[in-house]
Formats: sequence, C-alpha cells, structure tokens
Amino acid sequence: LEYAAIVKVLLTLSPLENSCLDPIITENRLVQTKNLLYDATDSPESLEASRVMTRLLLCADIPMLILKSFTVLPSIRSRQSACQILTCIILSTDHTIHPKIEAYLKERSRLFVSLLTSHCQETGLKEIYFHLLGVFLRRKCLRERYVTMKFFSSLSGFLQHENLAVRQNAFLTLECVIMQHEEMAHFLHKYKDYFFPMYHKLLLTKYEDIQRKAIKTLSTILLGMHPLMGAVRLHYVSSRRNLKLTMKMMCVGCPIMRFDAFHVFKIFVINPDKPESIVQVLSENRDQLVLYLRSFATDEQLRQETFVQERNLVIQTLSLLRQLPVSETHKMRNYTSCSSTVTTTSSNSAAKSFECV
Repeated sequence: LEYAAIVKVLLTLSPLENSCLDPIITENRLVQTKNLLYDATDSPESLEASRVMTRLLLCADIPMLILKSFTVLPSIRSRQSACQILTCIILSTDHTIHPKIEAYLKERSRLFVSLLTSHCQETGLKEIYFHLLGVFLRRKCLRERYVTMKFFSSLSGFLQHENLAVRQNAFLTLECVIMQHEEMAHFLHKYKDYFFPMYHKLLLTKYEDIQRKAIKTLSTILLGMHPLMGAVRLHYVSSRRNLKLTMKMMCVGCPIMRFDAFHVFKIFVINPDKPESIVQVLSENRDQLVLYLRSFATDEQLRQETFVQERNLVIQTLSLLRQLPVSETHKMRNYTSCSSTVTTTSSNSAAKSFECV
C-alpha cells in the first residue's frame, strides 16, 4: 500500500508548468522512491522491496513521466532524486527484473532519447543532461539511438561552447560514444566521408582544451581493432588533406598535442599502401620531417620506450623515400606561431620549413 501511494503521487507528474501536486509532497515521494531503489543491497527484504518498487514504476510508466516532467520539477532536490531514480532503473543489473527493464527501454528508446535531447537543447539543465546521457549510453538499446550523424551534429555546438564545463561534459559524452567500438566501427564505415570533416573542426577550434582532446581521440579512433576499422583507417590515411592537417597539428606549440598528433602521423607513414599523393607530400618534406622528428619530443616523452621505437621506425621509413623538390602546391610553411609554443631550437627551425597549405 505504501508503494502504491508513492506511485499514485508520481502519476500526477506532468510536463505542464505548475500542474504537479504539492511541491513538498512530490519532492518527498521522489526522495522516498530513490531511497527504496538504492537501499537494495542492505538485506534480502530491501532487495525485494526495490524489485517490487521497480516493477510498479515500470507498470505505471513513471520513468517516462519523470523524464517528460524534468524541467518543471519543483526543486533541485527533486531533480537530483529523479535523476537518481532513472539512473538506478536504467543501470540495474538485477537478473530478476533486468528483462522487464530491457523490454521497457527498448519499446521507448526513441522517445527517451528525443526527450533528453530536447532538454539539452531547450533548457539550462546541462549538467543533469550530460549525466543522464552518460547513463543512457551504457544501455545498448539507447546507445544505438545516439551513434548517428544527427547526434554528432547536435553535440558539436556544445563542443564549441564558451563555457569550459559545458565543453568538457560534451567531450566526455563524445568519448563515451566513440568508445562503443562495434557501433562506431559500423557507423564510420558507412558515414566516414561526413564524420571526419565535422570532427576536423574540433582540431581547428580556438579552444585548446578541445584541440588537445580531439587529436588524442582521433588516434584512438583510427587505431581501433574492429575488423571494419581497417577500411576506415586506410580511407583516412589515403587523403592528402588529412595528412596536411595532421602535419599542422604536429607542429603546434603544445608538446602534448604534438605528441598525440605524431600517433596519427605515424599511420600515414607506415601504411604500406600509400597512394602517390601521400608519397609525394612526404617525399617533398622528407628532410625537414626527419630533422623535426628527431628533436620535437620532450625529455619525459623520450623516456617512453614504445614511443622511441615508433619514432625511429617512422624516421627510418621516411629516410627510405627520395627527397623531391618541393612544389608550390605541396610546399610546407611554419605552423609554430602559436602563442604557447614550447619547442627546442632545432625542432623549431625544422618546423619552420614545413606547413600544410
């Protein structure tokens, strides 16, 4: 009866302003529900109480009502409790109720994702949005709704947001999606021609924190081990435009960014099936690249044995190319005018010899 009374109150939730029951009663019932769900590990009795409560909530479609009413809940405490209720239900690993939760989420996945996205775009609840989005992405039936060009396009605005916390939350979300290797591999195999040009905007943003994260994550994407990533990787490193952008990133002022850009650049160099356009750019800049690579790393980076081995392999591979006269089309100029430049004298002079036009 107590649980039924709680659910009865929650059934009064509505997305319409001021249409909820008394704010204090609503808040208390949300807190009660949250406590019942999270006390499940204390004893067999509390575990069973949590299961009963979860079944009642699902039968009454309370998770959907909570999500629809999120923006009009009466207090911060109410929203926090509502967020915790959704989190507990979505991430439940209880084998007894897991099938019922899975069926419920699958049936409503499209609407769940649509509601959460609209809350992000139309309200100021950004921290709650990104928390719940992280929760959503841990459920396959919900995650599949996010690995789309539409989602990446909507996220791009937050990645360029002037607020640092918003940008960081957005990139954490992007990373979470990208780390879903199987879904991303199928997505990139189909949409690589659209995804990478959009992603490259992050490499050219004015926000250095996003630049640093983006170049590191790019190497993670390209080095993915899923079978489909082989074709995606080959497609990426066959582009002269992509090579030029990578060489640009390898010469920026931040040592960490240069280091991460190297891990993208090495894929172009060690690719045994380099197209002629890639060979030409590398050959025309062979001497400058070799000189730069010998001296661009910091002392700390040089203590990493794997990096030193990879750098030496790249230098060796480049040295086997024939140095060609630099054509005006492929001429490289300086990219080290960044205000945060931190390079050694030799690497700086080498970098001044090349830039992707």
